[in-house]
Amino acid sequence: MGASHKYRPTRIRKHEDLHRGREPGKASKAIVRPEDYPRLLAMHQEGYLNSAIGREFGISGTHAGKLIRKYQAEAGV
Repeated sequence: MGASHKYRPTRIRKHEDLHRGREPGKASKAIVRPEDYPRLLAMHQEGYLNSAIGREFGISGTHAGKLIRKYQAEAGV
């Protein structure tokens, strides 16, 4: 397949309203609160897989791993 050379107006023009985006705390998926970080770490230390931890909190295993590493760095564990 070749590239489409059709004109698409992508520039922001004068007086055009921009999208506001999401408000803080209005994520499309689950939000893990900082109070839950010790529980994440405890599950990790018990030997649970990141995917299982993520399933428990409604996030992906990759994101659970990132939160665990972030908490370990902050807490100095």
